[in-house]
Amino acid sequence: MFTDCSLNVKVTARRLGLHTNTLYFRLNRIKQPTGIDPRNFARAALLLLTTLRLLESRPQLTGP
Repeated sequence: MFTDCSLNVKVTARRLGLHTNTLYFRLNRIKQPTGIDPRNFARAALLLLTTLRLLESRPQLTGP
């Protein structure tokens, strides 16, 4: 929802029926364990693309 609202906290909170402080709290709950701030699109997008490329480059595991 956050990305659908162009990373706008007020609009996202309104759509989700939350107080803006609640949304900030939830975004910080993502940032604390991961070190990724979802409010910084460039950084989050870079990490996502890097992860996808790493996954694509891994050899495929075959079943038994």
